Amino acid sequence: MDWRKPLAGLLACLLSAGMGFAQELDVSAPSVILMEATSGRVIYEKEPHRRQPVASLVKIMTLVLALEDLAAGRLHLEDPIVASPYASSMGGSQIWWEAGEHMSLKDALYAIAVGSANDASVAVAEFMAGSEEAFVKRMNERAGQLGLQNTHFVNSNGLPSNKGEHYSTAYDIASLSRHALTVPKLMELVGTYHYVIRPGRKNEVVLWNYNRMLDRTMSATGRSYGYPGLDGIKTGSTTEAGYCLAATAERSDLRLIAVVLGAESSAKREEDIRTLLDYGFRTYRAEVIATEGEVLGQAKVRRGRTEQVPVVAAQSLKVPVPRAAADSIERQLLIEKDLTAPVSKQQVIGTLIALYEGEELGRIDLVAGEDVPRGSLWQIIRGTGRDLLHSLFSNKD
Repeated sequence: MDWRKPLAGLLACLLSAGMGFAQELDVSAPSVILMEATSGRVIYEKEPHRRQPVASLVKIMTLVLALEDLAAGRLHLEDPIVASPYASSMGGSQIWWEAGEHMSLKDALYAIAVGSANDASVAVAEFMAGSEEAFVKRMNERAGQLGLQNTHFVNSNGLPSNKGEHYSTAYDIASLSRHALTVPKLMELVGTYHYVIRPGRKNEVVLWNYNRMLDRTMSATGRSYGYPGLDGIKTGSTTEAGYCLAATAERSDLRLIAVVLGAESSAKREEDIRTLLDYGFRTYRAEVIATEGEVLGQAKVRRGRTEQVPVVAAQSLKVPVPRAAADSIERQLLIEKDLTAPVSKQQVIGTLIALYEGEELGRIDLVAGEDVPRGSLWQIIRGTGRDLLHSLFSNKD
């Protein structure tokens, strides 16, 4: 019997119990990170702030900006885009978008997300900002807003450029990916494995997602083609950047983000992603602290038709915790003490905080579960008198 496997499992359990054992994972890439998506908690890292080119992972920001504008109503999926000669000249992954050719924004976004099309990235950038240079300025401004301190973009697609230094880090890409998960339609785009551009036409292009780890249909033999639960986000590779991948997977309400930069091959980057995600799902779990609409208590209301209002969780709260520490989570409710009617249903009246060993893992708003109208004059007088008597007797020595 190989004694090393049981020992490795024991070390993982000790680490998950918070006993200070730092397990070293067998990852070959020079820079990696494993992050829990909801809280941003870093579970594992190796040179996470190492600046380097990230190839097509740059397109995550391109997609984020386009989809944020789409969600805000500034863009529409049916908007027609015309490729410029410059956009059409892009090499590498492409959809052979001819200069002057019209294409919908929808097709362009799928070309970027599924086919990693460099020509489509530039065409969308020019459509949104007038020029790629102006769009790149927006990219860097958004990076600053998102707190990406070690990121600088020089183009919209991640191709090598003579326009200056472009770089990011595993930590920044994970943080960007964490934000991207919240942008409407992004996961639908990056989770698509197959898409057809110009269907039925002579210049039809069939796109297959470069991310071979996407969890797809089981094969006839019962073997999964991808990593179970993996549904995004983006691959990238150039000579200068090596093989890169920002991946996300979810199991049992626990969503993880793994980023590998500078791997030697696509096979190596996939091995590293598997190692990171396997470790995360093995040692962590999602603990349900509250569910949306759950009544967590009662809050006192002054001068109301009723004297109390239900305190309700505004949304669900699930936090990542080491598997052996689930019973150590502290649930702290901070409720307003001086609520005065009228109180409206869904009015924010407090905060729920989840703590583990003094560290905040997450928080949500607490809201009123019902309306509390202002009481009648008699109700106000009676309640005020009761409060006064309570105050007098509670302060008596």
